[in-house]
Amino acid sequence: MKHFVCRTCNFVSLEGKIERCPVCGQSSFDEIENAYKTPDFKAATGESEKKHIPVLSVKHKDVGISAKVKFGEIIHPMMAEHHIEYADFYVNNKYVSRIKFSPAVLPIAKIYVDAKTEGKIEVIGFCNLHGLWFNETQISKKEVING
Repeated sequence: MKHFVCRTCNFVSLEGKIERCPVCGQSSFDEIENAYKTPDFKAATGESEKKHIPVLSVKHKDVGISAKVKFGEIIHPMMAEHHIEYADFYVNNKYVSRIKFSPAVLPIAKIYVDAKTEGKIEVIGFCNLHGLWFNETQISKKEVING
């Protein structure tokens, strides 16, 4: 599948062709086949996918739906020379937010969306050495958990 990827900041449009990047404001995109790796990706050697695939969890709370991502079943290392730079969150293919990481923090982030949201939450993360990684999870209206 082809996606439009911003030449400046690596934002990936899940909605098809767009005029301007919602992250950096630029208007130059490359159309790239297989722009990111998905959960079914298996590294040729080692366990690279276990440190890169975003792991999503969703909880219904009184303030909305909490969507948490951590990078890797085995948490991704965060060193100056090898780290996750950011997580882009989407709801039903629409870009919502970018959360940036530095090598000084763990690659874990959380956003809240409206409690009435249904469909899916998607995350694309960028590793400075191994590129873009994608995952998604379904969300639906459920009983609210206080907290």
